[in-house]
Amino acid sequence: NVVAAALTITLQMMEMLSDIAADRMLVQAEDGDDPALLATAHSIMLMRGVALAALLWVTAPFAAGLFAAPHATAAFQALAVVPLIKGFLHLDWRRAQRRLDNGPGVLIEIASQAAALLVIWPAVLWTGSYTATLWSAAAQALILVAASHTLATTPWRFSNDRARLKRFARFGWPVLLSAIPLIAVFQGDRVLVAQYVGLEAFAAYTAAFMITMVPATLLTRVGQSLMLPLLAGDTDRLAPARLERFTLLCEVTAVAAAVYWIGFSLLGDRLVVLAFGANYAGQGLIIATVALMWAVRLLQMPVQALCLADAQTKPLLMAGIVRASALGLAWIAAIYAAPLAILAACGVAGELLSLLYLAHRAKRLLPDADRVVLTRSAFLAVAAVGLCGLALLLPPVPSLALSLALASCGLALTVAGAAAMPALRARVRQLRRTSPATA
Repeated sequence: NVVAAALTITLQMMEMLSDIAADRMLVQAEDGDDPALLATAHSIMLMRGVALAALLWVTAPFAAGLFAAPHATAAFQALAVVPLIKGFLHLDWRRAQRRLDNGPGVLIEIASQAAALLVIWPAVLWTGSYTATLWSAAAQALILVAASHTLATTPWRFSNDRARLKRFARFGWPVLLSAIPLIAVFQGDRVLVAQYVGLEAFAAYTAAFMITMVPATLLTRVGQSLMLPLLAGDTDRLAPARLERFTLLCEVTAVAAAVYWIGFSLLGDRLVVLAFGANYAGQGLIIATVALMWAVRLLQMPVQALCLADAQTKPLLMAGIVRASALGLAWIAAIYAAPLAILAACGVAGELLSLLYLAHRAKRLLPDADRVVLTRSAFLAVAAVGLCGLALLLPPVPSLALSLALASCGLALTVAGAAAMPALRARVRQLRRTSPATA
């Protein structure tokens, strides 16, 4: 449903535009375990939730009109309850991540996503309309907040200490502004499709975008949660051990990005039919191209974590601006009604430029980091070239059995190729030496 997708897009867009990384500063800061700093972070989250709810309510008519759905204005206004609930999130699980304890964070994420999944089907049967999206989002927010308070080891308090608020502002303002070019990119191309190509093309492009975005977003959340404490915990920023750790993170990310892209390239068309219905069949090329865009974005995670670990958030803003430069190409493609895969390819180009910029900036934070980023990212390029060459030998619509077989082979070859990465190979040898079976 186009309106359901528009509701999801609007909520994500508003949340991105209001993110000032208060939770990530708790992981990065040396005094992140200070209860007063935690209380200040809670104040920021609460103020953000209230402000975001008010903004969603006021801009609901504009958002509904933007997606050619003025009849759904009330549904857009109802979205305001979701950020208001999330404003009461307890951030103690972020402090646990400082100790490399990701258990609370994983449990909170799993519980909230499971709640959204369990609610969506009964809501669809009950409402029979796009409003089921609202019930699912509200359930996810409620369980997210409830689980965060249940697993917290400290009381929920808030504080308006000016000095600490200024610290959060200095850390978070580049992150906040970096969302503007990203919103222009991730939402702008779909708006261009809706305005210049038509709502049918918008629905197809949105389906491809959504089916690839969900796992990519989940991988990004998990990756940032794991990488930030690993890199922030190094007291010596220039120690060789830090480069080794960064290299390992880049190699793991490259393998994950390759697996992600191969899976969607070979099975994406069937997944979108399963999720959105038979009307969206035949979108394999679009899905593969959009998935490649997300895969290149995944490659940027280690550098983003490195910047946050060193409290260098301005490069994230500049990377977003570099990424937004591709929107001009997308605009031209939309005006001339180019195939949707071409429009998605503009996004791939933008992500590649952003990756090159971040690799350049990484060298300033960690010597030789740029070489590590670029050489490990080449792993995805090799997978892309190999899969594109294979596609020339395949029938236009391969059978499910053939698609599954190729996906399995691609996964096996990717894992085998990962053995050529030195940091991963050394880590596997270390695990073998320390495992109980070899003791």
